[in-house]
Amino acid sequence: MNVDFGTNDIDEILSIIKVFRSNKLFEMLVEGLTEREENVLFHRVVESRTLKYVAEVYDVTCERIRQIEAKARRKLRNHHGKMMMAIQIRLTSSEEVLDD
Repeated sequence: MNVDFGTNDIDEILSIIKVFRSNKLFEMLVEGLTEREENVLFHRVVESRTLKYVAEVYDVTCERIRQIEAKARRKLRNHHGKMMMAIQIRLTSSEEVLDD
């Protein structure tokens, strides 16, 4: 079984979190982010806050919030990609054992 995990998976997961407003799912996803990155993503994704609103909360520019959010998303893609590769390797190994 070959499973293809694209780079847009993180955006899809964040969309699901937004729709269901799942704090638990959000917490599981953001492991490895700094507290600031996690909070910015929470405001932007789960609460659907604007860049301007979040910038005012942190007393920084909208551009700085955009940068923090972009960095957090890159980290999530990297972390998610590693998790998915491990799952795919495990699935492949399981299939090889079953084929024997």
